[in-house]
Amino acid sequence: MILPFSTHFKDGQPNYFVEKIMASLPNEKYGNKYEYLKWGEGTRFSWMIDLKEKDVPYRPDLTLQAPRPKLHTFRGDKTRRWKPGMTIHAVLFNRSKHYWQFSEMDCVGVQNVLMERQAHTRIRLQFGGPTKPFIWSQEDVQEIAKNDGFENLDQFEQWFLPKPGIWQGRLIHWTSHRY
Repeated sequence: MILPFSTHFKDGQPNYFVEKIMASLPNEKYGNKYEYLKWGEGTRFSWMIDLKEKDVPYRPDLTLQAPRPKLHTFRGDKTRRWKPGMTIHAVLFNRSKHYWQFSEMDCVGVQNVLMERQAHTRIRLQFGGPTKPFIWSQEDVQEIAKNDGFENLDQFEQWFLPKPGIWQGRLIHWTSHRY
């Protein structure tokens, strides 16, 4: 199933999600895709040629030194479409002439998520369901934000809950990491 990603954070800074996702793919199944695309025999150039030929307005940053892996992604998924065992087709520029699938990987897990932010507080998260405890610790939430490809907790909050409210969805995993 197609899973689209953006190329920039809401503040306009590049998010490097392509590079971070490729760095997260399990070596035993995929090899380190980021390193492979960066240094692999002929691969680096065929990848870049493919982007150029398709006129994809994205140029990967192959100078990044060991980007922190993006281990999962948060999605609304109200119809509960995502299930373990499905194939994830990670794409940029979905539903456009610049559509580009940069990876194919397995969905190895899905977790229900509730995010909540009250006035004058930081975001808190609950995984699994209403009987599970919330994660309050700013350090823990920051770690989750970084595992999702964000640079810091502020960026994560701006993306999901810039003002008080509730966000419900699911966490889609392509690695074995869980909360």
